[in-house]
Amino acid sequence: MDHSFSFITSLQYQLKAALAQLAAFQSGKKYQDMQEAHHKEVHSLKQKEKQTQEELARTRRDMVRTREHWFEVFEDLEKEYRNEIKKLEKQLKAALKRAWKAERPCDEALDKVTQQRQKIYELETEPEKEKGKISIFGPS
Repeated sequence: MDHSFSFITSLQYQLKAALAQLAAFQSGKKYQDMQEAHHKEVHSLKQKEKQTQEELARTRRDMVRTREHWFEVFEDLEKEYRNEIKKLEKQLKAALKRAWKAERPCDEALDKVTQQRQKIYELETEPEKEKGKISIFGPS
């Protein structure tokens, strides 16, 4: 008996709640409440979408700014690199000039030594040529 009383009581509460809900739908109040909740949810989602769009636009602007900054830095580094290359090329030309200047006296000295060797050779071979002439035309 106790079980059927609690079951009937539960059913009565459910019926009363269902009737109240039916009355709310019939009067339009429940529909208005649901519509209002729906509009709040839509408004909330639109606000979130707007914030997301603004954040996306901000991020894109930041990306563009960052890319422009990166290109500026890269151009500066490239300019420094070119200047360094020009400086090193000038140093290389100067070093080559100094090397050629330093080698010139050495080359001249080597040429002089070669000429002297040729003269020595000529002087050493001259007596032998004379001996050869004498022996050909020698005493007969």
